[in-house]
Amino acid sequence: MRTEEHNNRRAEVRERLIRLHTFNFGRFLDQPNKWGPLNFSELSDDFELRMKPILDLLINTDLMTLSLDQLKVLEDHLLQIDKAIHDISQFSIEAPEAGAKRSALLTQAQRALQKFEAYISGLSVPLLLEHLSSGENHQKFEVFFSEMEEKLQSATTTLESILSAKKDIENIRENVREAAADVGIETHATIFETESQSLRKQSYWWLAATALLLAGTTFAAAYFYTNPSFALGDVTIALQIIVPKVLLLGLLLSVTVWCGRNYRALAHEAAVNKHRANALSTFRTFVDASSEQDVRNAVLLEATRAIFSQAPSGYLDKSDNSGSDNRVTEVVRSLNSATRMTT
Repeated sequence: MRTEEHNNRRAEVRERLIRLHTFNFGRFLDQPNKWGPLNFSELSDDFELRMKPILDLLINTDLMTLSLDQLKVLEDHLLQIDKAIHDISQFSIEAPEAGAKRSALLTQAQRALQKFEAYISGLSVPLLLEHLSSGENHQKFEVFFSEMEEKLQSATTTLESILSAKKDIENIRENVREAAADVGIETHATIFETESQSLRKQSYWWLAATALLLAGTTFAAAYFYTNPSFALGDVTIALQIIVPKVLLLGLLLSVTVWCGRNYRALAHEAAVNKHRANALSTFRTFVDASSEQDVRNAVLLEATRAIFSQAPSGYLDKSDNSGSDNRVTEVVRSLNSATRMTT
């Protein structure tokens, strides 16, 4: 008797499920000719997208795992949804307080759907197991997992290709960086070499000027000494003649010293730039000679010091050649330490 009642109840529930599943909610809820702007189109997604998948699951199971009481509760929820649909169908925009009535019907329908979803969520696991245990669904399940396995394999292959391409790109970038560094080193070495030659030529002109002025000053001093133009007893006339000569010799000597200083400064700069060009020219040789990063960092530090630090050339005194340790060297040293820590 209980089995017959259970089967009858299950048949009634299935019939309601099929009727709701085949019902066109979109057309029913959006009727501008009947309701105008006060339609119920916002409920269309709730019924079509939220309720239809649940109905599809229930229809494709035999509901054998549900007890008689569970079937009764499920049927009550379906009746609440049917009632909400029926009340909406009786709605008229000409009725008093049509807007408030419409809002109440929307709330009624949404609440009935929420209660239905909440009840089904407690039954989803046994219903899903029953749905998957059928022969046709079990086969679909195996096909699904087979497709997923193929997609996973394809994704793995694609990921390996991406990683390989990334490695190739990193190698290309490293090669480009090294090539750019080589070009940059050669360019800057050429710049320093050209600057050194230009400064050297300018220093030669100042050296020639210094030599000529020194010779002129020596000749003038010797001439003034060997050809006095005053009598030894006449002091006033002697002072009038000696003072201009002393001033002239002082001026010639000052200009000679000034030209000499310019020569020493230009010669010093030429030697320093030559030193920088040599440092850059030999930098790549020492770097390529070792594959260890510590050695490369040490060579970089020394090359940086040779380029940016004050290098003694012998043309200037220690007081003129003194200078604090260049901050660029400290920056490179800090970068090397940070690189060593990250690796």
